[in-house]
Amino acid sequence: MQKSPISVLQEYAMAKGIALPNYDIVSEDGVFKCIVNIGNIARNAKATSKKAAKHTAAEKAVSFLQSEGMMFNSIINSTIRPPDESDIIENKVGELNEFCSRKGLSYPIYEFEEHLGLFTARCKLLTEEADGKGKTKKEAKQVAAKRMLEIVTSGSSTIEALTRTARLSSPTASVSEETPGQDQMIIELFKKLSFKTETSLNGDTKFATPKNLTADEIDLLIEV
Repeated sequence: MQKSPISVLQEYAMAKGIALPNYDIVSEDGVFKCIVNIGNIARNAKATSKKAAKHTAAEKAVSFLQSEGMMFNSIINSTIRPPDESDIIENKVGELNEFCSRKGLSYPIYEFEEHLGLFTARCKLLTEEADGKGKTKKEAKQVAAKRMLEIVTSGSSTIEALTRTARLSSPTASVSEETPGQDQMIIELFKKLSFKTETSLNGDTKFATPKNLTADEIDLLIEV
């Protein structure tokens, strides 16, 4: 008889006389995260449905208990029903959104098509595009986001070059960002300058020309 890892964990708790497993499930960008606590053990898993997340978290807890020799033979001998593989997908949509936030980019755009019960999602980010297929829109979207992440982190993407160019051409870019160390040079130069003032007979104030400046220092003052 096939048993789910959830049932196996419950039987284990009852046999050991400890509290039944506790499952905490939260949703993050359409992906569910489940944390199961049993005794002093905690395991977590992510999936695109609550059922799959709970199943996988329980399965991880069962695997740990087996590896530690803490399971009873009568429970171990039960066949554990495997989860639906299509549900166990990491939250790549969230990871891609985090990448865009770090780079100062707008979030990607997703387009969907359905053909014979199979969904195709197209992820568009600046000049890059990536497709993903799945039984549901969520699954297809996750696959497309995963492929886009592979593209933009591979080093061959134009995303990095485009964001760097935009950053350098921005009117708010600081001097220190383009020419590291120049700010400190300017500060030291102004410390070196010693302006003296003289008051003429008609009351006008005159500034004496600073002495001992090199040609490079004069050029830097002109740029400032």
